[in-house]
Amino acid sequence: MAATHSPASVKTYYDHLAVDYDNHRFGNSYGRFIDHQERRLLERWLTGVERERTLDLACGTGRLLAYAGQGCDLSAAMLAQAVNKAPQALLWQSDGCALPLADGALQAAFSFHLIMHLPPETLSLIGREVWRVLEPGGMWIVDFPSARRRSFGQRSDTPGWHGNSAYSCATLRHCLPPFELTRRGGFLFLPIHRIPQRIRPWLHAVDALCCCLAPSWASYMAVCLRKPVIC
Repeated sequence: MAATHSPASVKTYYDHLAVDYDNHRFGNSYGRFIDHQERRLLERWLTGVERERTLDLACGTGRLLAYAGQGCDLSAAMLAQAVNKAPQALLWQSDGCALPLADGALQAAFSFHLIMHLPPETLSLIGREVWRVLEPGGMWIVDFPSARRRSFGQRSDTPGWHGNSAYSCATLRHCLPPFELTRRGGFLFLPIHRIPQRIRPWLHAVDALCCCLAPSWASYMAVCLRKPVIC
């Protein structure tokens, strides 16, 4: 797992990108491919969960706040975009290590494009806080660069590459409280960036199937972590 940037540098990075972030990252066929996969996964895994009791932790510009009634982010500039996009959502600025929520307040939380920035010690702090605010049986859906897939990539050992922290399920669980890992999936199994743009929209089903069959070989793994119910 490569070194990550400091929280201050990550905040500065996103503050700078905030105004044009959605267009820059998701306004092209590659970004739309990722967005489609993330939305489909949330629609499946959040079935039966109350939106008002769901938190988008690292909500950014609010792209996925249709699935959560609450959101937080480290970057105030990103939150300013989220306010415009989801004025009905309850939003606050936070690094995730201290959330203004009561114990057991949430049924679910999800975090996309967050763990890729975090060293193990920070992930542990955030994991304990998510554990605290989830009710027993509550879930936390997270994605992270796959260490197995990244080991074959050209950028795995590149110093300073943005978001270059990769995990496996084993190392992830070692950093976190004793969540139950109940579901696994992934995003971007195929090298979509190398496939002609006109073909990409037709490959959603193929990529999703590959991610389902071999999630650790996808570019990004996604897992559902559930806080156990103690009888």
